[in-house]
Amino acid sequence: MWVRVTTLEGEAGADQGRVSEMAEMVRSKVLPVAETMDGFRGMLTMADAQSGRSVSLTFWESEDAMRASEEAANRLRKDVSEESGDSIADVQRYEVLIDERR
Repeated sequence: MWVRVTTLEGEAGADQGRVSEMAEMVRSKVLPVAETMDGFRGMLTMADAQSGRSVSLTFWESEDAMRASEEAANRLRKDVSEESGDSIADVQRYEVLIDERR
């Protein structure tokens, strides 16, 4: 399994409403598109209102599937950052070595 990790930076000290808006944007705009992509295996999004940072992980069945989704992921990332006013701080890719969630 592979994971793409996207970090966005927004306004520090955002209120809970701002965090909820980001969650709804990801849930309504990103997830439906990602779910149609071959090899997509799930998503995890986290936010820290104090720092204004959010981190999203998308999970892929293979490196090839993750790489094949890059163009669409770039568009989604750009759209979300523009709509939210956040900036794209970082995008990294990793092979998952251990997945021990319960």
